[in-house]
Amino acid sequence: RGPDGSMERAVEGLALEYRITFVTFCLGVFSFYVSASLYVIIMMNWLMMVLLLVLMLFSLHFTVSACKRIYNKFRLPAHMAVGGNFNVDGSIGRGVGAQM
Repeated sequence: RGPDGSMERAVEGLALEYRITFVTFCLGVFSFYVSASLYVIIMMNWLMMVLLLVLMLFSLHFTVSACKRIYNKFRLPAHMAVGGNFNVDGSIGRGVGAQM
């Protein structure tokens, strides 16, 4: 058993890490597409460049839709978030953004 409020801080910290990890992953994927596009623009002739850029745009569209689907599947709505704290009467407290 830790000090009072330690579980609430741990749960909030994990939720923050989840968001940071997801945003970092999305930025990494976006950076890959940017660098691949720049490589294609610099190194390929115009016909191959156009074909590859169109193919990459389709791929980017499917990647973005998959990321949205995964985010919506695993996101935790604010009204369902539990803060990890316990009230004096024994009830479980809600997260900071989900107070009624």
